[in-house]
Amino acid sequence: MSKASEFFDRWVSRIANGLAIWPIIPAGVLAAVAAWLSSSADSLGQYGAFGWFCVALFTFFISAAALALLSRTRLWRVEAKVREKLSGESSPFDPMAKEYHNKRLFISDLAPAGRKFVIGKTFHNCEIIGPGTIKLLTRSDANKPWPVVTNNVMFFTDCIETDPTANSESAIFFPDCSFHGCHFFNLTLMFDERTDGVGWNWITRDYRQLSLPQIDHSEDETET
Repeated sequence: MSKASEFFDRWVSRIANGLAIWPIIPAGVLAAVAAWLSSSADSLGQYGAFGWFCVALFTFFISAAALALLSRTRLWRVEAKVREKLSGESSPFDPMAKEYHNKRLFISDLAPAGRKFVIGKTFHNCEIIGPGTIKLLTRSDANKPWPVVTNNVMFFTDCIETDPTANSESAIFFPDCSFHGCHFFNLTLMFDERTDGVGWNWITRDYRQLSLPQIDHSEDETET
C-alpha cells in the first residue's frame, strides 16, 4: 500500500471515530451549561466543585436519555411509514406501459396470480413492494442488452446469489427490466451475480471468494 493510501485510510478512520462520539456532544454541552449556571446558586455553593459535578452529571444523563428517546421516536415514525406502505394499495398504472415514473407498485398487481414474468419495463423512482420473490438482471433473449439497476434502496429485503443455470419455481422474473432510483420493500431478490447498494442484505456467501480446501484426516486416523 502506498503512503498516500495509508495517509487517506488513517484520516478516514479518524473522521469516522470522531463522528461516532457526535451523539454525546449535545448532552455534554448541556451538562457544562448546567454546571456553569449552578455555580451561582447559594444552595450548591457549600458543596463546591462536587456540587457542580453532580449537577453536570445529572444533566448529562437526563439530556442523553431525552435525545435517545427523540431518536427512537423518529425511528418509530419511519417504521410506521414503512408499515403503512406495506399495507396500502398500488398507484393507478397502465399494465401495458413500458415505463413507470414515481409509482407505488405491489408485486401482486404487477404480476397477478399465475403470471411468472414482467418483461421489458423500466421503473424510475418507484416503490416496489412485496411480499414476494423476484429475480432481476435477466434477459429474455441473448441478443437483448443487459438491464440496468442503479441507485436503488432496499428495506426489509433479502438478496440471494443464485446459480444461473437453475430455474426457480416460485420466483417472478423481470427480464429486460431496469430500475433507477427505486425503493424495494419486503422482498426476496434473486441475482445471478452479486452487486452492492444501500440496504442490500445478502444472505448467501460471496462465491467469488476462494475457500480453503478441506483436509481429509481419515487416512491419518487409519495409519495410527
